Amino acid sequence: MDNRAGKEITNFSGEAAYKSFLPAPLPPNPPLELDTEGLRLLVSANKQLGI
Repeated sequence: MDNRAGKEITNFSGEAAYKSFLPAPLPPNPPLELDTEGLRLLVSANKQLGI
């Protein structure tokens, strides 16, 4: 599972094997672009969280 968010990797082998999610490095590529509405929503969400 490779995508913009990251990928699933297998750790160890045999009976001890398990899968985990490895997030993609930040910042995302292509970078996020916030327009006026997106910025307004972000500020509103931060206010509601008390940030």
